[in-house]
Amino acid sequence: PGDTAVVFTPGGINPDLEAYTLDYYDLFNDKAGNYDQLASFVNRGLRNGDSPSRVYGIFANVGAPYGSYQQADNAQFRIQASGSADVGNHAITLGVEFEQRNDRAYIVSNLVGDDRLRNTNIWAVMRNLTNTHINELDRTDSTITTGVGQYDRVDFAIQRDAAAQTTFDRNLRIALGLDPNGTEQINIDALDPSVLSIDMFSADELLNNGNNLVTYYGYDAYGNEYNGKASVNDFFNATDENGVNTRPIGAFEPIYAAGYIMDKFTFDDIIFNVGLRVDMYDANQQVLKDKLLFRDAFQVADKVSNGQILGSDLPSNIGSDFYVYVDDVENAKSVLGYRSGNQFYNASGQPVDYTAVLSSAGTIAPWLKDASNSQNGTEPGAYTDYKPQYNFMPRIAFSFPISDEANFTAHYDILTRRPVSNNRLDIVSYNFISRLGTQVINNPNLKPEKTIDYALGFQQVLTNSSSLKIETFYRENRDQIQSFTNVGAYPRDYRSVDNLDFGTVKGFTLSYDLRRTNKISVKANYTLQFADGTGSAVGNVVNVLNTPFPSLRTIAPLNFDQRHKIIAVIDYRYGFGDNYDGPENLKNILQGLGANFVFNLGSGTPYSASSDPLNNRLDGTINGSRLPWIFRTDLQFDKDFKITVGKNKDDKPKKLNMNAYLLVNNLFNSQNIAGVYRFTGDPEDDGYLTDARYQNQINTQIDAQSYRDIYSLSRQRGGNYYAPRTIQLGVKLDF
Repeated sequence: PGDTAVVFTPGGINPDLEAYTLDYYDLFNDKAGNYDQLASFVNRGLRNGDSPSRVYGIFANVGAPYGSYQQADNAQFRIQASGSADVGNHAITLGVEFEQRNDRAYIVSNLVGDDRLRNTNIWAVMRNLTNTHINELDRTDSTITTGVGQYDRVDFAIQRDAAAQTTFDRNLRIALGLDPNGTEQINIDALDPSVLSIDMFSADELLNNGNNLVTYYGYDAYGNEYNGKASVNDFFNATDENGVNTRPIGAFEPIYAAGYIMDKFTFDDIIFNVGLRVDMYDANQQVLKDKLLFRDAFQVADKVSNGQILGSDLPSNIGSDFYVYVDDVENAKSVLGYRSGNQFYNASGQPVDYTAVLSSAGTIAPWLKDASNSQNGTEPGAYTDYKPQYNFMPRIAFSFPISDEANFTAHYDILTRRPVSNNRLDIVSYNFISRLGTQVINNPNLKPEKTIDYALGFQQVLTNSSSLKIETFYRENRDQIQSFTNVGAYPRDYRSVDNLDFGTVKGFTLSYDLRRTNKISVKANYTLQFADGTGSAVGNVVNVLNTPFPSLRTIAPLNFDQRHKIIAVIDYRYGFGDNYDGPENLKNILQGLGANFVFNLGSGTPYSASSDPLNNRLDGTINGSRLPWIFRTDLQFDKDFKITVGKNKDDKPKKLNMNAYLLVNNLFNSQNIAGVYRFTGDPEDDGYLTDARYQNQINTQIDAQSYRDIYSLSRQRGGNYYAPRTIQLGVKLDF
């Protein structure tokens, strides 16, 4: 039987949350059947660690607490040096730089259980970790009491299983002043939460078989800064004085270094800029030796003898570094195939799909070096150090004057960018790879992304104060990071990221420049652009991963593919002091006064239409639809002032420059759309409430009209519009 006197004592921290359980107690006078089973409080009264159900699953309910805590510490050490020298007609510039980051983070998650996490939050874990060593009865130690009613009663002693006692249970008993080896039953929900602390758990208990209560690097499992350089081997083998695994994970400390040299010189009236930059990026961490193996496995060179492996002849096209696949992971008797990179081969050396080398059990079976516990997630032997990446980036630019009024320019550049996300070794996810779902996990072996840039330009002087320039450009984006499903991996397929995507950006820009003439200056340009590629950003193809073709790559417009863009800046301004060029009788008012107009006009960027308001099912082609055009005008009035603030050392007035301004962003309050719902193409309505397929689902809610109103409110997202008109008034000082 359960407890027959369950009471509720509000803690006073969250009165709104406490009100749910207080109301539950007000519903029933009789405890029997209502308060005697603590588990029955789920979805009614709330226990410690429970959170109220969401309103129709849409909005968090009143009093819902925060479900996580986090802290981070990111530091950077950087040295940079540069210099220049003129050697003959060569202007040489050179420099070096070194940078090392130190990134740390500590996150405690699942502090409470909402509709989805009731059985996985930290309170549920504490309940499961308590009393684990006293769940059985000692059948050899009993007491018989006769004449208890119509029967005799047999009482058995509790059997204590020391090996089953958890670190949390033991530390909790010590904190409560109990015998750490005792057999008293402890009710977590009857304790004051102030008794509990995160360091009562072992690191493994906090990692919770992959359903992490904590995520950390550069800290230990309890949020204390960890300054060691922990390896994968340390994560698996480091223990405390009691022999309990501590699971250390060091800070993420990538290293970047670069050196460059640039030479500017003139040859036959052609001005050249020629240079070279060399970058080195070192993720400074361990990575998988092979992305399809979380366990160490044999390669051909390890097992070939007299041209044979397990009695089978080695095909001539199979290299010594190929991995060997066998009929049984734990008891290999015959070779089924080989693999190099992502390409599998059968036992005869013919290229095949990975399914052709599956074992008789229907699973992928690499020949493991250690077949014991073969289903473990990963092991230290599967890792090696990240190989530093060196990139050579030449730059060539020249300018050739065709005449006194015309100039031809061209340049060629290679640029790289270090990985900025999904690039830290997440050893916890790797260790529990067999238990993970469909989430995308990090790839610590990412390489820098690369951009190759070409441009040709022609500039023509129109008048003494104006010019026209046309420039064509072409850019290749290579090794862009994108989500990917690693099929044929052991012990299971998994989703990660890799340097897979590429794209091209091509077009031309037409620019007009009018230097200040009669108080007016104008800069205007029009850009026509075509941006296509296999992906715009990490995660763009997650929906493709759910299809039978997870490796599909197709060319489509990129998210930033804005076909037409026009920008014009018109500035009207009176000079100041000796440069004043306005009416003399208004000099004190107009000098330093100016007005600046910025006009932006652009075509819409692409998005992928959907055939379903709730499930993003592609309708048409990827990024085959377009947002509306946007138009925005910004206006600024400003005026310069000279303010005397004493005298300088030459006994002359010391002036302070002040600029007062009035800035109106989006002058005409244009309602520019930044995003739409993919099913309707509308920024406010996703189409769900009116879609015939979902009317029955809507009408079966507790209150259909209330549900419609709340759902409609949840769709009103300000982020689907660019900012409305804003007005700023300010002063800038220059001294």
